[in-house]
Amino acid sequence: MNVEIRAKRILTPLDSYEAVDAGNSSLRAFGSLRGAKPLGIYRNNGASGEEAILISDVGLFLARHDGAIFVDYTAIESVEVAEQGAALTASSKSEADGVLLNGKSANPVLVPVRNGNGRYRDAFEFSRFVSRAAEDSKIVSKEFGQPEADAILARRAS
Repeated sequence: MNVEIRAKRILTPLDSYEAVDAGNSSLRAFGSLRGAKPLGIYRNNGASGEEAILISDVGLFLARHDGAIFVDYTAIESVEVAEQGAALTASSKSEADGVLLNGKSANPVLVPVRNGNGRYRDAFEFSRFVSRAAEDSKIVSKEFGQPEADAILARRAS
C-alpha cells in the first residue's frame, strides 16, 4: 500500500490532521520540499507553527525554531510512542505526547504529537502510520534498489 493511501486511512480521522496540496501557503514553514509530494499537516493544539508536522510521500518535515528537518521513511528503523522524550511505559498511555523515530545512524528524532483525549492519544495512530509508511518504503527499496524505488514511489504518488 502506498503512503498516500495510508495517510488517508490512518491520519484523516484525526482532528489535528489536514490534507494539503502543493499550493497550500502553510508549506512555506517547512522550507524546500526537495520534490516531495505534500499529503497533509498535523498541528498540535495551542502550539506555535514550530510544532507542525508535514507528512509527505517520502518522509516527514518537522518545523522547528532553528529550521525544518526532514526524516526519510526509509531511514526509520523503529517507531515508539513517547512521553516527554522517552519511550512510553505501559501504565502511562494517557501521557503520550510524541513519537520517537529511531534511525540507522542518526540520533533519535522526537516528533511532538500532543493531541487526543485520555488513552486515545493521537500519538498512537501517528506512530502506526509512520511505522507502516517506513515498512512500505523499505520493501520497495529492497525489492527494486534505491533508484528504481524512488521512481516507483514517485509513480505511485502521482
